Amino acid sequence: MFNLLKRRQRLAHRFLELPHEQQQEIVEQLDLVRDGDRTLPVDEQSFLFFRRAVEIGKLMIMWRLVEERFPDGEPDENPFLTE
Repeated sequence: MFNLLKRRQRLAHRFLELPHEQQQEIVEQLDLVRDGDRTLPVDEQSFLFFRRAVEIGKLMIMWRLVEERFPDGEPDENPFLTE
């Protein structure tokens, strides 16, 4: 359980570190945007998109898309491959 929380925490933190434009590219690639989402404040959108990725099982793909945007990223060391 601790590992799962730690992995999700890292992914959420790294996602939030990205510029808003890159966050939007990722959520659109993952098809996480629904009608009315864009009317929410940006911080609420980010939380909603991450929660939605968890609910529909897209953390593995999200990890790769987020990590490949960082110079020290580890897109191939995906901890969600086993979920």
